[in-house]
Amino acid sequence: MMAGTNCSARMESNRSFKAYPAYKDSHVDWLGLIPSNWHVKRLRYVAPMVNERVGPAGSDLPYLALEQIEGWTGRVLDSPRGEGSDDDNAQAASSVFRAGDVLFGKLRPYLAKVVLAQADGQCSTELLVLRSRGAVTPAYLAYQVISQGFIDWINAMTYGTKMPRANPAQVAVTGVVTPPLSDQRAIAAFLDRETARIDALVTKKERLIELLQEQRTGLITRAVTKGLDPNVPMKDSGVEWVDEVPAHWNVVRADAFVRYEKNQVDPSTILDEVVFHYSIPSVQETGDGALEPPSGIDSAKLRIVGERLLVSKLNPRKGVVLIASEKEVPTLCSTEFVPLLGQGCDLRWAFYLFLAESTRQRLSAVVRSATRSHQRAEVAEIVKMWHGVPPVSEQRDIAVFLDRKTARIDTLVNKIRDAIDRLKEFRTSLIAAVVTGKIDVREEVA
Repeated sequence: MMAGTNCSARMESNRSFKAYPAYKDSHVDWLGLIPSNWHVKRLRYVAPMVNERVGPAGSDLPYLALEQIEGWTGRVLDSPRGEGSDDDNAQAASSVFRAGDVLFGKLRPYLAKVVLAQADGQCSTELLVLRSRGAVTPAYLAYQVISQGFIDWINAMTYGTKMPRANPAQVAVTGVVTPPLSDQRAIAAFLDRETARIDALVTKKERLIELLQEQRTGLITRAVTKGLDPNVPMKDSGVEWVDEVPAHWNVVRADAFVRYEKNQVDPSTILDEVVFHYSIPSVQETGDGALEPPSGIDSAKLRIVGERLLVSKLNPRKGVVLIASEKEVPTLCSTEFVPLLGQGCDLRWAFYLFLAESTRQRLSAVVRSATRSHQRAEVAEIVKMWHGVPPVSEQRDIAVFLDRKTARIDTLVNKIRDAIDRLKEFRTSLIAAVVTGKIDVREEVA
């Protein structure tokens, strides 16, 4: 499995291309040297911005939101990935675009949200609509404005901190390179073919990660609900949502083996220079908390003393669960976490129990709020949920087994993710090299 991943990575790194016969200075920082028969013009002269707005009566044209555009690929997603929206104007004030226009995201340009429109539509005003005048083909233009150098150049000129935006006037005067039209068509055809090939490899590897994660979840769920012995006698749990459990297990509420402790604290009262903060975003991103100055924390938190199992009550379907430990500095966690102290149980086993698919499904079924991005389970639902509980010695065996098995899966997933990152880096560098003329690909599509 991994042999194919390594092979594809080596194939990309060993591939070589030739240069153009002669070069000249472009006098544009982000372009550097360009082929001698290419020219540089300001973007507004080759693809001016079109500012056609939807009228008061609205429009029946399909709407494209900024968050539907996948960064660095130009792919339009059926639905946005993640929660929330950067599109603060929505359809109330949208721009009209036509097939062949290139849409460039001015909000957080470092995300490289660029798309070549395949049909007419309307879009967020956070997207600049660029329309080619003929000196550049739309396909080549799209590749040029999504190239690393162009994105970095525009991003360096943004204004604002929380929501940095590119100034359209500065985008318009940015120098872009215009090869002969025949070269542009060859470049676009080559990049269409090569990026499609890379994207297909990435998609396969992402699907493999999904399968491994499904395997991991299934492994955890089976172990904490059925045990490790497939031949053990089973009994009816007596609880509607709990399936059969091993006959020697007890069926009890969570508060029989963990205790909820709420030790709320105002960070402004902490005199230390830094605290260790288990926030939801930090845990989701890194699996751990992070050092922060208490002055930067603007809401009440929960104090962690000793070792606690943290179970997120926010969007419980995501299964944000971890074992937190007290650090040498004051240790806090978000109030979205429910801190649980182990009582006669193996805390590592309890971690896997709350991570199991069956537990997440049950908590998702009893959330009290109905908004898509902020569903919460009540603390009582978490601590009063019924579970099959094995003897402590068996809990330890289950935890050791799952530590070993999940570690192997996680190692494999990380290797595949590294391979995906290398492919994406190669894709980005290939586009940058081709559209700026550092390599000559005309014979590749001849």
